Amino acid sequence: MWPGNCFFHFLERYGVDSVKEIILIEPSLIAIKRATLHIQKLAPAIPVRTICKSFDDLTKDYFKPEPGDWNVHLFSNVLDLDNYSQQLLFDLIENTQTGRNYFVCVSPYITSVHTERLNTFKRYFEKNHSYAFHSLLEVDSQKDIRDPYWLCNMNKNNRIKRHGINPYCGNYTNEGGCGKKWTRVIRVFKVEWESI
Repeated sequence: MWPGNCFFHFLERYGVDSVKEIILIEPSLIAIKRATLHIQKLAPAIPVRTICKSFDDLTKDYFKPEPGDWNVHLFSNVLDLDNYSQQLLFDLIENTQTGRNYFVCVSPYITSVHTERLNTFKRYFEKNHSYAFHSLLEVDSQKDIRDPYWLCNMNKNNRIKRHGINPYCGNYTNEGGCGKKWTRVIRVFKVEWESI
């Protein structure tokens, strides 16, 4: 799954030698081509397979897991959308994945409704595969000045910049800081199935 920055952080932490294959799933041809170029630049030795389809158009024929492999599924800014059937995605995962599977699900906090879609995704596996389910991380950051992760785009990683000179920064006030800040919702869990 095309993970945006999540994938690059994964490679930085675990190295390119730990990855056997990358499968990018993205309905936009432009986005999938750009993602492939970035991956080939960062990790040219890793084979990349692209699937230019939406979740609802995927079938089990696209996936051939090998016994003993670990699979890391990176869902970035997609599970919170409502333009796909969660049940079809659940069925696809259950019918194609085997062994140890890690799910990294991230999105910005938009509304509680959007966050609930991520929670529903996690709860499905927690409920239906409780014997094999392990929650690893849950992070919620909302649009609240008291939340230390509610950061200004110009202040990320403690970089000091002047507000208002960049299009990603705006409406600065002394009370609330920058008007364009960002949030995060993260759900990471593991499901370890028997072989299919």
